Amino acid sequence: MRQLFISLICLFAVSFLQSQAVLNEGKLDLTHTGDFQKAIKIQGEAEFYWHQLLTPQDFPLKSDVNKRFVKIPHVWNDFQLDSYTRLQPRGYGTYRFSITVPKDEKRVSIKIPTIGTSALFYVNGEKLVEIGKVGKSESAYEAMYAPQIIDLPHDTNHFEFILQIANYDYSVGGIWDPIIVGPEQNLRESHNRSIFGDFFLLGALFVSAIYFLALYFLKRDSIWHVYFALACLLAALNISASDEFVLSYIPGIPYSILIKSEIVSFYAGVGVLSLYLYELFKSYFHKWALFTITIVSFAMSAVIIFIPTHLSAKTITFYQFFSLVGLVYLLIVVIRSIRNGARGGWVFLIGFFVLAIAMLHDILTSLSYIPSDSYARLGIFIFLLSQIILLADRSVRTKMKNERLTKKLNKVNQELESQVEERTEELYESLRELKLAQQKLEKTNDELTKANEAKNKYLSVIGHDLRGPVSGIKVALELLLDDLEEDKIEREELTETIKALTQNANSAYNLLVNLFDWARSQMGVMSFTPQKFRVSKILNDVDALLHKSLEEKDLELVNKIPQGLEVYGDPNMISTVFRNLISNAIKFSYPGKKITLTCDQNGQFVEFAVHDQGKGIPLDKQEKLFQFSATKSTRGTKQEKGTGIGLLLVKDFIDQNKGKISVSSSPDKGSTFYFTLPLKND
Repeated sequence: MRQLFISLICLFAVSFLQSQAVLNEGKLDLTHTGDFQKAIKIQGEAEFYWHQLLTPQDFPLKSDVNKRFVKIPHVWNDFQLDSYTRLQPRGYGTYRFSITVPKDEKRVSIKIPTIGTSALFYVNGEKLVEIGKVGKSESAYEAMYAPQIIDLPHDTNHFEFILQIANYDYSVGGIWDPIIVGPEQNLRESHNRSIFGDFFLLGALFVSAIYFLALYFLKRDSIWHVYFALACLLAALNISASDEFVLSYIPGIPYSILIKSEIVSFYAGVGVLSLYLYELFKSYFHKWALFTITIVSFAMSAVIIFIPTHLSAKTITFYQFFSLVGLVYLLIVVIRSIRNGARGGWVFLIGFFVLAIAMLHDILTSLSYIPSDSYARLGIFIFLLSQIILLADRSVRTKMKNERLTKKLNKVNQELESQVEERTEELYESLRELKLAQQKLEKTNDELTKANEAKNKYLSVIGHDLRGPVSGIKVALELLLDDLEEDKIEREELTETIKALTQNANSAYNLLVNLFDWARSQMGVMSFTPQKFRVSKILNDVDALLHKSLEEKDLELVNKIPQGLEVYGDPNMISTVFRNLISNAIKFSYPGKKITLTCDQNGQFVEFAVHDQGKGIPLDKQEKLFQFSATKSTRGTKQEKGTGIGLLLVKDFIDQNKGKISVSSSPDKGSTFYFTLPLKND
């Protein structure tokens, strides 16, 4: 029992250690928050404009006029705005702050808590929601409590909030509870759980009240049944008129009824709770203490009913301190009963201690001493549960010892069976986790194997294809050096040697360019900037780049693509595609032939074709032409050496631009490469 007592204390201690997002001078950047899948409470510095109701049109014109930074959540009471201005609970003002969430969050919502006591929200210049009616005077103002979840715009990840607040009814004004931002589903599930918890607890309290009243009317011997039933009803009323405000779901419930229901149920609840404890522990209870607590509680409850709302709220602080003193006394009474061996005292102490700590916590929260959630519901539920346990204990006392032992044995057996089931389930879960881990390891191993194969192929391409042009350059340079030393080189021989050097250097350069582009693409670091562009522009650049190669083989490049044709894609990537395909066509075309460029529109796509009159591609090689495992350089019609990786790079770039590529070829008749590009961004 004592271990349970200590565990409950630790549970409440954890509530003070919750992490929260902090506004810095009105700005909060959550783009690097790895925990954004959870709801995040907003606190910190927000811009504040006292006695100004500003709209989005007033910014940025007034962004630096009378701007102050204040902490939120915080109440206005006695807040020193500057050396001359101290805020009062009655008045109005405007808050302004901005939040940036991760870009991949498409559905973001905000939970608006209870605000003192009317509010008008703007987000990104648009009116989001109005709670009550904000005004610069009491006549133009209407109070309302309506905590709710609002969806934020889906087309941006940056939100600028402007919040107008006015209060003329309550003892404190301002943002007194934290605003919460997070994924829409997360917030709505949390809200639904909170509503479900309220209704569940309300149902439990009403059933308990009816049950204890029935016990009293059946036995007529225990007035404490009546007091406990009244305490349950008052607790139900308090829950209905606070936090999620279940009563606000009833149409036509005015704000004053909500406020007075919350206050009266709290004031009278302390008095009824004192009467209940007095009936249980009379020998440890001083009558003067009972008289003081009940008179103050019921008298103030009666006064609250008849005075205006803004005056009733001013009594809360006094009564909170009074109730703290009363709770301490009641706790002392319970502890004294335990020390004297009262039956069930520990159960009662745990329930009452949790209730007292929860009430103390909520009072300190309402006084802004600690920023936290409400735990009154948990305290009420634990206390209710403890009383049900005590009632059950009193009921079973009359039963025979053997029945109690039998039930205890059955309970032990059930616990053992439950433990066996839990351990079995844990074992199955461990096996499932091991299996998943094995599958992940196998998948990782496959990926590493493929990566290693890719690396080996990459190195193989470099070693195989780069060796040729580099060796050619080396041999040509050695021959040139020997001829220069012997001073017997002729101009024609020098020209041929330089041509060989140039050809080998160009081959090596093209290989390195393709390898570099392919490696950047595989690592995901290559810039991809799709846009609308004119195809003729990049074809002119490619033609200029390959003009010399065309002349050397006496080839004609026939461009039948319309000059004004525009497509959507990355122009740099598409330029590389045309350059590689036309280079391949030059390489495998017979001298004196034509290379033809055509296009054909098909729906939202344009199909381009690069046709050559060359040696063609065997059918068995066409199927594997764009596979990495089949990447291998081949000799052209004049024994030209290719890069060996150009087509692989072409397919990768076409895929990134949402296109497709294919080939049609016949030996000694030529080849045609087809690829598609979108006309516009879909």
